[in-house]
Amino acid sequence: MLLAEINLRASVLEAGAGEPLLLLHGGGASAIILEPLLSRLQHHFHLYAPDRPGCGRTDGCHYHDVPLREHARDFVKAVLDSFGIAKVTLLGSSLGGYFSLVFALAYPERVHKLILLGAPTGIDRRVPLVCIPLGVPYLNRMLYRPSVGLMRLVLRRLVADKRKLPDNIDRVAYAAATLPGAKASWLSLLEELIRLGRLNLRHYLRDELTQLDIPTLFIWGDADYFAPPSSGGQCCAMMPQARIEVLPKVGHLVWIDQLERCTELIAAFILSSLDDRTS
Repeated sequence: MLLAEINLRASVLEAGAGEPLLLLHGGGASAIILEPLLSRLQHHFHLYAPDRPGCGRTDGCHYHDVPLREHARDFVKAVLDSFGIAKVTLLGSSLGGYFSLVFALAYPERVHKLILLGAPTGIDRRVPLVCIPLGVPYLNRMLYRPSVGLMRLVLRRLVADKRKLPDNIDRVAYAAATLPGAKASWLSLLEELIRLGRLNLRHYLRDELTQLDIPTLFIWGDADYFAPPSSGGQCCAMMPQARIEVLPKVGHLVWIDQLERCTELIAAFILSSLDDRTS
């Protein structure tokens, strides 16, 4: 579909019926990585899973040419407006969490509930050591050479149990990483996010979380590669309506390590209130 507001053509996976749920994938992946969740949640909700700008079949984006926060906010708004969705539950993984948070901060009246899978980008300034060189212009272009082997290595860092990775997910990730414009979009995004080995202060959101009076659920693995569950717990303590579920022996891609438990938590949270919340 053409998102006229931001002059960008986006690919969106759509399934199910019922209350709307917008799912935003992380990293340089594409919406297809969320397929295990889509297959189960479609029985409860009307799902919309776009490829983020520069990912999958959505148009590429050079992130030095746009203000990232505003672009992320406007992308989510444009997707919702294109489907005529006035209010939605947002589910974001990693960088998809950043997109979800900046939209919720800008348009809280349009967000029913917020679900964050794994450590969302924007709430910690620390960056894993292996990611730091990818934020350095020119050096990153020499280091980042997509291959099936590289995709397999990356994905194995993001789960606790490598045996649970879907068959051929490394080949699917490689196909997405080698689409026209994907590499330039991904590296320009990392250059914008990482400054001097830390998260660019411009995109640090933690101090704003006190403003986010929206029912929020963090689902966090105890073996998350990007940040420990204590980070999510600190965020919950700042937020009026937030709680965290920590899953044992689970990595950053929580739905791959524990699909059934993750699906149960998401469905129960959307369909119930936060009266029993903890912080």
